[in-house]
Amino acid sequence: MKKNRILIVEDEKEQGECLKDLLNLKFRNSKGAPEVIHVTSGTEAFKYLTDDVQVVMLDIILPDMSGLEVLRYIKGQCPSVPVIVITAYGTEELCLRAFRLGARDYVKKPFSFEELLKKIEAILDRKFSLIQDDSEMFETLRIPPQILSKLLRAKTYIDYNYMLPITISELCSVSGLNRVYLCKYFRALTGFTCNGYIRRLRMNHAVQLLKESEKSISDVSVKLGYSPKYFSTLFKKTYGITPKKLRK
Repeated sequence: MKKNRILIVEDEKEQGECLKDLLNLKFRNSKGAPEVIHVTSGTEAFKYLTDDVQVVMLDIILPDMSGLEVLRYIKGQCPSVPVIVITAYGTEELCLRAFRLGARDYVKKPFSFEELLKKIEAILDRKFSLIQDDSEMFETLRIPPQILSKLLRAKTYIDYNYMLPITISELCSVSGLNRVYLCKYFRALTGFTCNGYIRRLRMNHAVQLLKESEKSISDVSVKLGYSPKYFSTLFKKTYGITPKKLRK
């Protein structure tokens, strides 16, 4: 019988185990909850690498080999397995190399658990809703390298400025892509439209504010640039619950 798995490859044992515990807590009541496995090296990761793995979280710095070497091996053995690269060295060149090798997404240390969780959930939702060949991922791998590098500029710009008003024209200027290419390939890369990706980052930030601050729901909505009513509607559409229920 197949056992769905999430594989964490993180050499910092305390961080890896903490992430494992948080994921187990998150999925504990889910039907068909995945088994979460944490290993601290590339060699260990290879032992658990099968098509049963639903997603791999891969640190770029490992004690026995580089994360890029592990990524190359994963994509050679199980090309349909999605990989999220975790790095403290989030340069455009490194991210580009990871995407060229087949990474689905990346996060920079230090990252919030909510940020990573949403990336994992997006992958799991897509993986379970697609046919087994995961055709969208292979479409992503066919993005021309010269376009991919420009897309990463747009994505990085959004990652750092999502709390500010960002227009498509602005992203075109930052990336050097025209509107058609930007919109088409950004969705292939991230699974979201540009505006959808911005909204998701803002909603992730809203979760942090609601959990970790004393700000009212109205104050949080204004900080994100939304009216309270629209914020509540958007929040419920994103997470399935209202901001008020989350805070309780």
